[in-house]
Amino acid sequence: MGDEEREDLSEIATIATLEIAPIHASDGWLLTVAVEDEAGPPVVEGEQKIDLATFYSKFIRSGRGISNVVAEVETPQAKARMTRLLNAIDRNRHVPAGRQAKRRSN
Repeated sequence: MGDEEREDLSEIATIATLEIAPIHASDGWLLTVAVEDEAGPPVVEGEQKIDLATFYSKFIRSGRGISNVVAEVETPQAKARMTRLLNAIDRNRHVPAGRQAKRRSN
């Protein structure tokens, strides 16, 4: 590529954000997962809502960008609820009964 072609190139990243909150906001916690993916799906100008399955399939994969997770809590009770949630996620408790969870190594 020549100098002119290189100047025309720009870095494009897709940032996807998933917010997990309790049904009742008064429970006082929020978990935010943000993924910045430079090789992600085609870019659409502005914000676009996607469903959980799309978020998972497009962004939650090994080698697909940088992920940041932020847990916010307002009270000791909210911290206990968040801790239980994070422990359940870590144990992969959503796997149907009788099947083993697959652990990813990074």
